[in-house]
Amino acid sequence: MIQALAVLLPVVYAAAAALALVHFLGLERRAPPRGLPIARLGTIAFTSALTLHVVLFAARAAVVGTVPSFDGWWSISALALVLGALHFAVAARQDARGTDPLVLGTVFLAQLTASAAASFEVTAAPERPVPFYLLHVMSILVASGALMLSGLHGLLYLVLFRQMRLRRFGPLFERLPPLDRLAHLMRRTAMAAFVLLVIGTNGGIWWAHAASVPGFNYGDPGVLLSLGLCVYFAAIAFSARIPGATARRTSLAAAIGLLLLVASLSLFLMDSSFHWTR
Repeated sequence: MIQALAVLLPVVYAAAAALALVHFLGLERRAPPRGLPIARLGTIAFTSALTLHVVLFAARAAVVGTVPSFDGWWSISALALVLGALHFAVAARQDARGTDPLVLGTVFLAQLTASAAASFEVTAAPERPVPFYLLHVMSILVASGALMLSGLHGLLYLVLFRQMRLRRFGPLFERLPPLDRLAHLMRRTAMAAFVLLVIGTNGGIWWAHAASVPGFNYGDPGVLLSLGLCVYFAAIAFSARIPGATARRTSLAAAIGLLLLVASLSLFLMDSSFHWTR
C-alpha cells in the first residue's frame, strides 16, 4: 500500500498542478469543459492529493505502530505535504488562488523526487525525549513549509513587478494577486516561519541536552543555519517597519531565503547521519 500511494501521489499532484495552470491561463474559455469547471476539478484533485498524502504517512505509522522515521527523502515528502496544506489554507483565506500553479508545481516536484528516491522500508523513529523531539520536528517542518511559501510569494512579487514595469498586462497581471497582497502574504508567512523556527530550534537544543546527544555543540552547522534563518526571516517579517526595506527588496530577500532552504535540504540529504538518526 505504501509503495502504491507513493507512486500515485505525484500523478495526482501533477493533475492538480496542470488543472491549476489551465485555469490560470484561461484555456477553458476557448473550449469550455463539459461537467465540472476546471477550477472545481483542480480543487478536487488538490484535496485528493493532500488526503492521499495524509493516508500515506498514516500507513507508515500503522506499519511500525508508533511514530515512523522521517529520515532522508521522507522528510522531503513531509515538507511537500506541509507546503501543500499551508498553501491550501492561505490561498483560500486570502483569495490568492492565482499562486496555485507555482506552488502546486513545487509540491509536485518535491513529491516526485521523494517518491523516486525514498526507501519503502519503514522503521520507527529512534527513542527520543518527548515532547522535545516532537516539538522540534513538527515546528521545524511547518516552519520550513512557511519559509518556502514566503519565498515563492516573494518570487511571484518580483515577476509581477517586472511585468508591470514592462507594461505587459497578460495572464500574470489578470490572475496573480495584487502586489500589495503578495507582499502581505510574503511577510505573514515569513512571520510564521520565524516564530516556528525559534520554537523548533530551542526544542532541538532542549532535546540534545536531555538526550545527551554525542558531539552536540552550538557550532554545529545545523544549529548555526537554524539561528541564521531565524534572524533572516525575522527581518523579512518586520520589513514593513525597517527603513529602506521596500517590498521589492524584501521579496528578493525572501526568494534568496528559498534558495538557502534548498541548500540546507541538500546538505541534510548528503549527510543523513546529521540530526535525524542521532
